[in-house]
Amino acid sequence: MNPRTPTIPSDTDMLLDMSVLYVEDDKITRKVVVEALTRMMGKVFSAQDGKEGLSAFQRITPDIVISDIQMPHMDGLEMAREIKHLSPDTPVIITTAYNDSELLMKAIATGIDKFLLKPVQKPALREVLLQCASPLFMAKQFRESEVRYRSMMEQASDGIFLSNREGRYLEVNTRGCEMLGFSREEILQFNIRDLIPLEHHAFLAQGMSEALAGKAQLAECKLRHKNNSYIDCEVSYGMLSDGTVMATVRDITARKKAEQALRVSEEKFRLLAENVDDLIALVDTSGNRIYNSPSYQQIFGKIPESGSNSFQEIHPDDRKHIRKIFQDTVASGTGRRAHYRFLLDDGSERFIESNSSTIRDDCGKVAKVVIVSRDVTERHLADEALAASHQRFLTVLDSMDAMVYVADMQTHEILFANRYAQDTFGTDLPGKVCWQILQADQTGPCSFCTNDRLLTPNGEPAGTYVWEFQNTVTQRWYLIRDNAIRWTDGRIVRMEIATDITERKAMEEAPRSSENNLARAQRLAHVG
Repeated sequence: MNPRTPTIPSDTDMLLDMSVLYVEDDKITRKVVVEALTRMMGKVFSAQDGKEGLSAFQRITPDIVISDIQMPHMDGLEMAREIKHLSPDTPVIITTAYNDSELLMKAIATGIDKFLLKPVQKPALREVLLQCASPLFMAKQFRESEVRYRSMMEQASDGIFLSNREGRYLEVNTRGCEMLGFSREEILQFNIRDLIPLEHHAFLAQGMSEALAGKAQLAECKLRHKNNSYIDCEVSYGMLSDGTVMATVRDITARKKAEQALRVSEEKFRLLAENVDDLIALVDTSGNRIYNSPSYQQIFGKIPESGSNSFQEIHPDDRKHIRKIFQDTVASGTGRRAHYRFLLDDGSERFIESNSSTIRDDCGKVAKVVIVSRDVTERHLADEALAASHQRFLTVLDSMDAMVYVADMQTHEILFANRYAQDTFGTDLPGKVCWQILQADQTGPCSFCTNDRLLTPNGEPAGTYVWEFQNTVTQRWYLIRDNAIRWTDGRIVRMEIATDITERKAMEEAPRSSENNLARAQRLAHVG
């Protein structure tokens, strides 16, 4: 979207964004109209005559002015004349009970924008306000958009150039001027062809044609500096909605020099690679090996031959996926992280984690890919063992004849609930908030929550907290054991194990009830 294109608001939003000054000497009329305006406009101010209205305008500068004509001290037309002198673009609406042509001609000569006949009707008032507010609102949005657009242009770390379809520059930011050494006025005299080498003109024509067809372009090229040298640039460009072509230009001279230095120092790279434990490979854009570090000997018992295909040692089940990642890296020039398996000659597997980066030639095209890999088999097996252990832990909890759930101690989100808990509450508990689903009529975390009893002052688990509680949803009694434990993602969570003791509580209550009944009978017998 063109950053300078204003959006179209609703009528209500438009009026709520505006302020209005209403000037009327009749107290009753002023009160009625102000009440109507208050329901329509964002801010409403009032005055009782032209002199007071002019003073209020100078003080608050409203967007729109509505005024009666006949008023003491200063009439509406005189006030409007002064307002138009101060702010010619401020709309002034005159209300009058007379259809006097001479008066109307004076009002028009004063620059009055709209007329309203008294008594003022709300539909007519709203319609006139909308007619005045629409151009004001759009102008305001346009100004704000221009400020944002200019701020974006000037704060950008890259050069931004705008041109028309013929390639004539229309605008450039400060960074673009600094990059090329020209002033803004000088650049606006140029066509794009004036700043690129002659041998790139055909390439430019093709790119511009595709950009005008709506396809965003990304290319590297050279741009002429004011000192007649050429700098290496990366240019992304496309067409905006108004037909303007916008190009973002990044100076990649330093990057190109670094790439050249990398090519020159390839032997240094080789020496470094031969003294690290990571697996370092240099391959061409087809994946054929150019170089492999000696560390490959530790896994394969040999160093893969130069020219061999680097995908042949990858596990067949992972090969297609890794080949796709490699092709994307070559196409985009951006390396990616990958996880896969090597299949060794003895049938064993090794788990590998790799990162890749690209080396470009003088034309900026990806020519080689550097792959740095690490054997993470031991870590992978440890992760699998941890996951299996956690699963066994959950299986044990799931088989318990007690309600067990795990919840985040900060958000109170339920992370796990065993089968007993799911059956008790008849819902899928994970993902729910514990105090909303496990207790009744709660508007926030439970006042009896034990979270603060489960951690030591330094935030470590403090041991088991045992308590009894009658659940407010099931109305059953539970013996509860709460613990703070560390979850698989490393955070400390609350695990609650609640055993139903309703029957035990009833048995404990029976003797007390019997004793109370006996004592009551004895008291009655004594009275008798």
